[in-house]
Amino acid sequence: LPSTQRLLAFYRKHSLPIIHVMTGCWGPDYREFPPNFRTCILDIEHRAGMSLNYYFGTWDTQIVDELTPRVGEAIVRKRGSSAFATSDIDWVLHSWGIKAMVMTGNGTGGCVWATAFEGSERGYGIVALSDAIDSPAPPEKQKPAWERLHSIGQVCTTEELIADFTRQLEDQSGSTLSMQEREHAS
Repeated sequence: LPSTQRLLAFYRKHSLPIIHVMTGCWGPDYREFPPNFRTCILDIEHRAGMSLNYYFGTWDTQIVDELTPRVGEAIVRKRGSSAFATSDIDWVLHSWGIKAMVMTGNGTGGCVWATAFEGSERGYGIVALSDAIDSPAPPEKQKPAWERLHSIGQVCTTEELIADFTRQLEDQSGSTLSMQEREHAS
């Protein structure tokens, strides 16, 4: 969370576009989720012996207080692993002129990977922040996902990305760098 907070503060300071993504559904039995995602959630609930409450409006689907969206920041609601498959994120990215995504979040091998992969397939640049992506899986289970993320984009730390943005801002003599102008090198 601290790395994501630093990134969010940097983006806000420099008026860079921010899109928050939430996962959830409206129906009582996850019926809006794609079948494989619904099966996965129900299996996790069964093994944990408790409900995850993936219903919009419940605590489990809320953005944590430390990352609360502000006016002008988009909130996209997805109903599955990939934000592209189950939300309007592609429309938001296109309408804002965004050509690259910086990935943070939870679920290295699931949601983060699915969204990153589908985004790369649609031509978006992908940057995955190694210190701002978490997973409940043990590190050895996450390794293949990180290798796949390296194969489709750039993997770096939050501080490396902020330093890169700062250098670009300085190169532009203090003008604000927008994500539209940002192309990430692999």
